Amino acid sequence: MQVLAKVYEPGRLRMAWQQVKRNAGAAGTDRMTVEEFARREEVLLALIHDKLRSVSYRFKPARRVLIPKEGTSKKRELQDTGGNGSDCRWEYA
Repeated sequence: MQVLAKVYEPGRLRMAWQQVKRNAGAAGTDRMTVEEFARREEVLLALIHDKLRSVSYRFKPARRVLIPKEGTSKKRELQDTGGNGSDCRWEYA
């Protein structure tokens, strides 16, 4: 079985969604909240599965925010690399 096939397997997608829901994940670059995703759970999980399976899924660009550096007037970049209702990952650039 290909690695990607394991990723888009419906049971695995559902397990990932349940983990995000349990952890009260934050909105990603699409700004969709856990509550919004939950209301459309079946449709969105099927859509994600189909897009991954057909290799038509494309990641959205990271959302960037400048935050002040402590003890200085300089700022640093913080990136939201989450997406499509997944858990939000903020990284220092």
